[in-house]
Amino acid sequence: MTQLYATIKRASKYYSQQEFEYNSKRLIAFPVDVRQDIGGEYHVKSASNQYRLRDVNLLVKLDARLIRLTDGKAINIKTTDDEVVA
Repeated sequence: MTQLYATIKRASKYYSQQEFEYNSKRLIAFPVDVRQDIGGEYHVKSASNQYRLRDVNLLVKLDARLIRLTDGKAINIKTTDDEVVA
């Protein structure tokens, strides 16, 4: 099963909701689903919030690595599952 994660873009009005590593400015990716939002544009759903696609960077977990979907680059950050994804 493919696992999707996201981080909130710095330019987003929701950036204050982004989690960071303790005493660090490194982002922590959180699991999301992409679903239809009837009548709206908030298609990215997390456990507690929903976001517009333009507000997040989507990542996919492949072979214990997070890959950013926009450019295919491997990203070395933690997830909310508290595991280091290298």
